[in-house]
Amino acid sequence: MTHLDEGQLHAYLDGEGTERDGWGRSEIETHLAECSACRARLEDQRRLRDRARAILGTAGPMAVSPPPFDAVLQRAARKRERKLRIPPMTTL
Repeated sequence: MTHLDEGQLHAYLDGEGTERDGWGRSEIETHLAECSACRARLEDQRRLRDRARAILGTAGPMAVSPPPFDAVLQRAARKRERKLRIPPMTTL
């Protein structure tokens, strides 16, 4: 028996239609009804997706927000200016 690949399982889990290699949604559902290995893999993927959603749902915003883009550009310009300066000559 041919098993479903990861792409087919993920597309099915996401509710997307998948017509890869002649496997439509109804063919995938028929296969899942008959194949315990693919059904178990689908359930593993579903649990993983649900856990990831739960974890990401509790995540707050970043503690430190990135600087505005203008500030980044100004900092880069200052660094360039420093590199272009001629170092002072020392006396002997």
